[in-house]
Amino acid sequence: MAKILIVDDNEQNCELMRDVISSWGYEVDKVFQGMDALEYARSTPPHLILLDVMLPGMNGFEVCRELKRNPKTEYIPVIMLTALNDVEDRIRGFKVGASSFISKPPNYNELKYVISSCLQRKQVFDSMESRRPLCNAFLVLMRAKDELLYQQAIQRSQLCEKVGRLLGLLETQLDRLVAAACLCEIGAVIRPLTDPDHVVVGEDIVRPLKMGEWLTLFVRWHHTKVNSPDFPRDAAAEQDVLPELRIMNTVNRFLELRQNHADKDECLSILRDEARTGEWDAKTVEALLQLRKDETFIQAMQYGR
Repeated sequence: MAKILIVDDNEQNCELMRDVISSWGYEVDKVFQGMDALEYARSTPPHLILLDVMLPGMNGFEVCRELKRNPKTEYIPVIMLTALNDVEDRIRGFKVGASSFISKPPNYNELKYVISSCLQRKQVFDSMESRRPLCNAFLVLMRAKDELLYQQAIQRSQLCEKVGRLLGLLETQLDRLVAAACLCEIGAVIRPLTDPDHVVVGEDIVRPLKMGEWLTLFVRWHHTKVNSPDFPRDAAAEQDVLPELRIMNTVNRFLELRQNHADKDECLSILRDEARTGEWDAKTVEALLQLRKDETFIQAMQYGR
């Protein structure tokens, strides 16, 4: 039985909606504050949330935005309940991740249809692979095939995550970045990195996946300079992964330099010079420099220097 959470500060409205929606065969819970909705969704994720826009304190737009920032709740459909008829308000709702809008007071025939439609789409989505477990499965395969390839993937993903967090990426963006950093060289499980065909093999591996549409961009272009005519700026923007691709390509360049230069500071100096000409993402380079400063400070504290 699908569970639906109603979020509305009007207790009478909540009770009425709960009675009606329960009669359709759903399990229904209710909360009256935005923060309570976030806590409920994190601890016992419902299948769908009916969210009033005009909540005291944290309003419905802010609640929806926070839900979509958390990997545990980002895929819960949110139907926003509003007495607002302004098109701009509805656009704002869609921008923060709302699945649909219902005007208040609701037409219950319309509400029943919208709930059913959203739950059907979620059921299809939930039947598809989950990103992190899938990445872990590929990493196990990678490690069995080539320990060095596995260690490089782990190093790349950890550094990308540190940079992404320092640059303030959303959790969903970090999730994509880490997945791409883990899997961009997956073709090398079949063909060695020295064989150019490992890229084609990697694309063939990830293309059937739910995330394949954007992940193929990382598999093919993760060594490309960000100012190159070949860099897939438009395609990455269309897939909403342009910041992640710029970060990973710059991190990859740093790791390439590290293979040839033992001194991290020398590598960062070279990378900074290249970024000044537009070859790599300047913000990512600044984040790498900050991480190096933090590392140096911690080492100094440990050794009492």
